[in-house]
Formats: sequence, C-alpha cells, structure tokens
Amino acid sequence: MKIIKTFLFGIKEGLINFDLTLYIWFTSFVFSLVAYIPVSSFFYEKVGKIADTEIFARHPDFLQLLFHSNPAFPLLLNVLFFLLILYFMTMLFIETGVLNRLVNRESFKEGKYFYWKFLKVEILLGITLLISGGFLWLLFKITDKIFPLFKERAFFFGKLGAFLIWIILVLLLLLALDFAKIEVVSRRKGAFKSFLKGISFAFRNWFILLILYLLVFLFWFFPSLGIKFISSLVKIPLISFLIMQGAFLLRSFAKVLLFAGEISLYFFKD
Repeated sequence: MKIIKTFLFGIKEGLINFDLTLYIWFTSFVFSLVAYIPVSSFFYEKVGKIADTEIFARHPDFLQLLFHSNPAFPLLLNVLFFLLILYFMTMLFIETGVLNRLVNRESFKEGKYFYWKFLKVEILLGITLLISGGFLWLLFKITDKIFPLFKERAFFFGKLGAFLIWIILVLLLLLALDFAKIEVVSRRKGAFKSFLKGISFAFRNWFILLILYLLVFLFWFFPSLGIKFISSLVKIPLISFLIMQGAFLLRSFAKVLLFAGEISLYFFKD
C-alpha cells in the first residue's frame, strides 16, 4: 500500500539524515531550558510562598493574585512571549535547512536562501486563518438569524455545523503549509504561488494526508506517553526535565519523518 511505503520511506530518510533530528531537538532543548530556568524559579519561590498564605485561600482569581503580589510576573510573561517569537523564527530557519537537504540533497546551510520565502508563506497562512475566522464569525451570525426561528436543537446543530466547517478548513490550510514550503524549495517559486499550489495539493489529497499524519502521530504518541509516565515518577524536577528530552527527540524525528513522507507523496502525486 502506497501510504505504508511512504511512512517507511519517511523512517528510512529520518535515520539516514539523523543529524536533522538533532538540529531540531537541540534547538527545542536550548529554548526549553532557557524558559525552564526562570519559570521554575518563579513558581517554586514566588508561587510557593503565596500558596502558604491565607491570601491564596481567600483569593478567587489566581492569575490576578500573581499580578498583584508579584511585580515580576508580567515581566516573566513578556520574556516568555519574546522567547516564543524567537523560537518560531529559529525553527523556521531550521526547517529551511531540513527541507533543502531532503528535497535537493544539498547542504543544510544552503537552506538559508529560502528563509524569507518561508516567512512570507507563514504570513500568508496567518492572513488566511484570520479570513477563515471571519467566515466562522459570519456563519455564526447567519445561524443566529436563521435557526432561532426553529427549535433549540436545530440552533445547536447549526452552530456545531458552522464550527466543524471551520475546523476542516483550518486543518486543510495547515496541511497545505508544508507543501507550500516544499514547492518553494523544489521549484524556487515565489511564496504566493507556492502557497496556492500547496493549498491545491492538500485539498486534492486530503484523505491520504490525514492517514499519513495519523501514522506519524501514533508513531510519536505512545512512546512519548511512556516517557512522560517515567518522567512523572521522578521527584527531582531537573532529572524529570532531562528524561522528557527523550519525548522531544522522538517528536523531532517524527517531524523529519513527516517532511520526508510529504516530499515522497508530493512528487509521486503531483
């Protein structure tokens, strides 16, 4: 069966190019470690002290309590937001090298030439998701006007149907993102044309893509669940954090596996 061969091809490519997994994992490790230190320090020292006071028992809103009793909390949120943006930009750079290696068999560093096109594709996706959110709002408004004329059950299913339509649309757009990047790397096209090509491919092959994503998800999920269970048994936070890196390493490998499988499908189908 083609999808099984594609999945096994992704595993083989991931093993052959295991350094790509290490690039993704190391980037995630560095950022998670940088975020872990201030967050763990804050919650163990500051939040622990609040939890021991009578204020905590009387206060209904925990986040508001943190803001009022710890001036450092808003600063911590700003730092984490900055790290999140920096992580996104760095991972986008890593993706350029990964896809350039898998598609063109060129060196990892040569992928940097696709960075700005990748960023434009991401921006186009964000704009499209905002537009799709507007459609969801419009569908909700339509159901508000139409379905109150009927029974309450019809009103509920009208809302549910509108939401499901939006979820399917968002899922297809997310499926299209990787193929737009593959198009950029393989055919050197502009971001807009590549984005449209990625959407077209995802909409035409949505079923086989969902099966591939399901296989990759299962490949990652159950072993990661076991690692998380082992990590939960460890009482020392730092040791638990290090054990969890096994799950992050597996997730990084699954990312490379998925890219390789998508590339195989793209050039076989298109």
